[in-house]
Amino acid sequence: MDNKHIEVSNSSVGRKDYSSIFSADVIVPVKYKSAATYIIPHKFLQSVTTGSWVEVDFGGKSVNGVIADIKPYSQLQLLSKPGSKPNDRSEYTEGPSKADDSAEPLPEIDYKEITELLPYQPAGKNEISFWLQLAEYYMCTPGEILKAAYPNSYFKQEEVKAKKTPQRFVDEAGTVDELKMNILSGSQEIAYKKIKSEIERKPVLLNGVTGSGKTEIYINLAIETLKQGKQVLFMVPEISLSRQLQMRLKNIFGKRVVTYHSQQTPANKHFIWRLLQYGGAGDSNENIPLVVLGTRSSLFLPYNNLGLIIVDEEHDSSYKQTEPNPRYNGRDAALMLAQLHKAKVILGSATPSLETLYNVYTNKYALVELNETYYGAVSPKITVIDTLKARKTKQMAGNFSQQLINLMKRELESGGQIMLFRNRRSYSPQIECFDCGHSPVCPHCNVHLSYHKATNSLVCHHCEYTKVFNHKCEACGGSNFIYRGIGTEKIEEELSVLFPNVRIARYDADSAKSIKYQQDTLNAFTNGEIKILVGTQMVSKGFDFPHLSMVVVMQAESMVGLEDFRADERAMQLLRQIMGRTGRREKQGKFVIQTSCADHPVFKTFVREFGESTNINGSKFKDYMLHLLNERKEFGFAPFVRMIKLIIRHKNEEKLAIVCADVKNILTENNKSIQYTELTGPFAPVIDKVRGEYIKCFYLKFARNNHLAEGKRELSNVLRGVRGGSTIIFDVDPL
Repeated sequence: MDNKHIEVSNSSVGRKDYSSIFSADVIVPVKYKSAATYIIPHKFLQSVTTGSWVEVDFGGKSVNGVIADIKPYSQLQLLSKPGSKPNDRSEYTEGPSKADDSAEPLPEIDYKEITELLPYQPAGKNEISFWLQLAEYYMCTPGEILKAAYPNSYFKQEEVKAKKTPQRFVDEAGTVDELKMNILSGSQEIAYKKIKSEIERKPVLLNGVTGSGKTEIYINLAIETLKQGKQVLFMVPEISLSRQLQMRLKNIFGKRVVTYHSQQTPANKHFIWRLLQYGGAGDSNENIPLVVLGTRSSLFLPYNNLGLIIVDEEHDSSYKQTEPNPRYNGRDAALMLAQLHKAKVILGSATPSLETLYNVYTNKYALVELNETYYGAVSPKITVIDTLKARKTKQMAGNFSQQLINLMKRELESGGQIMLFRNRRSYSPQIECFDCGHSPVCPHCNVHLSYHKATNSLVCHHCEYTKVFNHKCEACGGSNFIYRGIGTEKIEEELSVLFPNVRIARYDADSAKSIKYQQDTLNAFTNGEIKILVGTQMVSKGFDFPHLSMVVVMQAESMVGLEDFRADERAMQLLRQIMGRTGRREKQGKFVIQTSCADHPVFKTFVREFGESTNINGSKFKDYMLHLLNERKEFGFAPFVRMIKLIIRHKNEEKLAIVCADVKNILTENNKSIQYTELTGPFAPVIDKVRGEYIKCFYLKFARNNHLAEGKRELSNVLRGVRGGSTIIFDVDPL
């Protein structure tokens, strides 16, 4: 889709005949099924182009939109818009000249006009194509994509005079010729050369064990791309992960690294937009070779010469947006973006997703393995502690087994560092009245309220509903409570009693709210000042702590037993990622799993596959993942089928049941046109009420070789009329 200008002769404009009428398909940032059609006034004809920002009246409100396409009058489909009022047609009533007897008569025009042509940099053709592709694939509207790409803060910042300019950025950044390649180890050099030979033809999966130096290879690939005058997108799954990586990249690329994520200020975001939009001099459209370090939202930046996309930790579920629309997967969307820009793609992980491994085995991706750690570390020693046995023999001190306490004491005495992982913030996930058994539940969600001791509050971790805990049961008035389960706050408290003279810190969403705290804590732990770090999944991947010698997983049973066909895959990936934090240097690390389900197949398999080798290698993990792939094939799950999850929400539980019955009937009746192979549901998810809405779900499975485009359109069409006060959400490729 090229940026298209309108060519109209001056005589045509002055004559005001029908041949001078043009329409524009405008993407507006609202939930509208497609682009809305507007008439382009004569005063804008010689200035407007595809990609132009315009102000239009939509539903009685003025909104900013982007022109996706321009059509002459002869191609205009004159359809009556519900609720629209005819324009003042006096400008067009003269019709064709008398000499033009063959011209068709002017039909009735029922479209509104574009109100204003806005002075913002036009969106590029690749941007618009990307939005439309995402909208079609993920069954959302182009407007929802536009809203994600250009939030309201963009337009507010356009009115503010920028303190920094692109030209100043270029002057301070220096030249790319000054960048020096990293010296690679022997195994890294082999992997690097293989990547270079494969990446020209297809995306490459770099399956490198933790500590193997994948980042060093990424950096060298990025330097080569910058020296070609192209841009690099370095994607990470979470904001917290970008902190340490940002410092590392800054040391290499200097000011050519810009970071983009949701926690940045609107001013910083806008500056990055301008860097990518305007070029070096502000209006020259010259490309600035730079590295964008960002989360999934960085895909929507206006790249004009993208050469390389790096998707680090490609398996991570944080790449998938779950709320609100667009519900896209950042990893898969990156491949779409790369195709539009003809950019190269490298996916990196120590624990690749089954979808990515499937693409390797079907020859869609190339595989490059890196099975040696940079420092020659040996595999950590794995210990599984059974808390059920420990409690029976009275070998527990709170939530710590005596065996674990002894292991930690020895590690601290030898000068080591310890990280404890528990993927649950708060003091306790649930409290229960000892007298009557009542447990406080969120009034808006079907979940127990978590107790946060530091703030003396009960909090819902789904809708953030909060209330003060007065230590009295709301059912019977009793004051005795049982604390069910443990969170990071409770672990930190117990550790301070067990090890009173040891510096302990906590790193979770509650404690690490400020960037300063994050940086200070990570620096102190890296330098060895903090001896014990308690964290959630925020510290489970991507970080390199050179002195970390022991990692402990608390209440590991929470990883397994979930009603999810991906549960074993995710548990194995998370355990492998956590284990990879320790033993990253010459000294052998220790990995401890404390659980009440020591006999669970996931834990037994993990010990069998990773606890017997003297050197780290990726072959055993790969073998286990192949086993899981075969199971998926046998039972008909992704990646061997395509899946769409229908999520239906309603504030009334009884009405929700009626809507679900209607949906099931419609889906059954339209099976042939939708082309699905299996329908499951309606079923209630584990948490079946969130933010005051009850939830039911359906799964639709499609043949892998089915293109799905037609089926998606038909599915959307047949369910469009089903409302009844409900909300229907399409989740394509659900996680």
